[in-house]
Amino acid sequence: MRRAVVGALALGVVVVVGAGAALGGVLPWWPRGGGPLSLPDPHGYALPVEVGDVVTDAFDMLVVEGPGAVVVTRITPQFSGQGVRTVGTLLSGVDREVAVEEQFYRTWPPQDAALGGVTEVSGTQVRAPDADTLPPQVLIGMEVSTPGHHLREGIWVEYRAGMVHYREFFDAQITFCTPEVMEGDVCPFLGDG
Repeated sequence: MRRAVVGALALGVVVVVGAGAALGGVLPWWPRGGGPLSLPDPHGYALPVEVGDVVTDAFDMLVVEGPGAVVVTRITPQFSGQGVRTVGTLLSGVDREVAVEEQFYRTWPPQDAALGGVTEVSGTQVRAPDADTLPPQVLIGMEVSTPGHHLREGIWVEYRAGMVHYREFFDAQITFCTPEVMEGDVCPFLGDG
């Protein structure tokens, strides 16, 4: 009898973990996709840099669709390789004046009053924009640590709507080029977008 119970428990764990993987990834991030956060179209750009440069990507916004709010828990860039590291993530204020006019800044954190009340990512509540607010811009500080081509493949945004957790991937690519790999004054884009 004891073997049957242990076997049934082991099988139950395998089934639950397998179902979680089949339904969108590592538990507890289910469901994946389908949340109230609008996913942007795939996009990207190339950026000439020097080793040691610290830049801020400010292109992406968090746009909530529908009533209610989401609580952002984490934003994490995904890099291929080790040549760029994250130095921080922030969100612009909904009272910002800038409407994606500044795609990036050559500093971290960005010192621009037009970004409104900049906040920490974790725990920030985001609602659908209205006549008096704009969606917050995602501000990601990155430092280039080695020469060459480096690719940020995108951004993972983790958030909660009510009691449901979501993990969404923004296909937001950036190619970083140091002078050694520049083709004249062009930084060749490595992404697929």
